[in-house]
Amino acid sequence: MDKFPWWNETQRKLADEVEAFADQYYPDAEEAAWKRQTPWKVLNAVEEKGWFGALIPKKYGGLREELAITGACIVNEEISRLGVVGTIYGGSMFGGAHQIETFGTEEKRGRWLPAMASGEKIGAICITEPPVGSDAAVATEARLEGDEYIITGKKRFTTGLGIADIYMFYARTSEDPKDRQANRHLTAFIIEKGMKGFTVEKVNELCGGDGLLNGYLNLDEVRVPVSNRLAGEGDGWTIMMSGSKRGENHSLVPDPRPDARGDKVCSLLLTEKGSVRAAHDARPGEPV
Repeated sequence: MDKFPWWNETQRKLADEVEAFADQYYPDAEEAAWKRQTPWKVLNAVEEKGWFGALIPKKYGGLREELAITGACIVNEEISRLGVVGTIYGGSMFGGAHQIETFGTEEKRGRWLPAMASGEKIGAICITEPPVGSDAAVATEARLEGDEYIITGKKRFTTGLGIADIYMFYARTSEDPKDRQANRHLTAFIIEKGMKGFTVEKVNELCGGDGLLNGYLNLDEVRVPVSNRLAGEGDGWTIMMSGSKRGENHSLVPDPRPDARGDKVCSLLLTEKGSVRAAHDARPGEPV
């Protein structure tokens, strides 16, 4: 990996460490790709390093003060050589951690961020819907009943479905045209693996993404506590755009092939500070 003159000593040492890590675990990632399996051995090793917490503050068990965004990019770039590991890693960093830290209460931060920083819980993002693409919540709706929201609908093209534990989710909570015009029709939720009625409907076949679980999620009257809502009702659009902007400016979804590298993409990101984007074990019908 090329090292840039403005990197500090910690980031330089990190680059050497991650490069050696990728060399060590390349055979395991390649084997998982050939078998079309999720590379759990490699993901668990990333977890042991604490790198899932690269963008999470130290007070919640993360390494942000030490690594910063440059360190997160160094890790993401180098482990992109390990097939889908880089994609799952990047998706988890931006699959709720930023939104929880920015818009969650202190109770919510303490509840979810430490587990995400340690890698105990992996995050995923749920925006796209079958009928409407990324127009986030035309078909998926949430209605409030007492201290719970009842959510019904579908999401598709969700990366990490089934293996993720925390799903950053957006649903429609208002039919009022004025709310729609003011972008106040959406609400953001954290939906957790194991919630009744939350299942994998279909896993997509991806060219070059062997072992990368991507597909459709089905929500059939899923009861989500009000405590799993981020910010207020109607704040979903703001939260979604904040997360999307953060991801576009600071992350990428790497080429999932085991022999691919993201060097040029990340180098451009780190030198020009630009917005760079580059082009998923669950079975249909199983609970998420």
